[in-house]
Amino acid sequence: MMNPRLMLLILATCLLWPLSLAAQASGSVSVPVSGTGSPPPISLSGPLTFGNEVVGTTSPPHIETVKNTSAAAVTITSIGFSGDPSSQFAQTNTCGASLAAGATCTISVTYSPTVSGPVSATLTVGWSQ
Repeated sequence: MMNPRLMLLILATCLLWPLSLAAQASGSVSVPVSGTGSPPPISLSGPLTFGNEVVGTTSPPHIETVKNTSAAAVTITSIGFSGDPSSQFAQTNTCGASLAAGATCTISVTYSPTVSGPVSATLTVGWSQ
């Protein structure tokens, strides 16, 4: 027959062992993270404001200048309008697919109203570097 104290020690060890493992099986680790925001590598010259334009006609072009303010070439991925009614605005540009460091290109924007009243849209130039 086994010693009752030894049986009690074995029983206590068996009961506590899983709890002991569970407590050791969790935890956490951490690492510091940081960053510094920087402006986009391209800039636009400013807002374009069209005056009164007769419905059914097209305004003279307004010019928006795009400047690469970075030290590396920038890929121009898209140029377009958003907002309602963005279809009343059109653009042609000299930007090409890539804009060299420090270089500029122009976007010529026209407005052809289809309805009376004020409208607004947003000209967006997409880029990657």
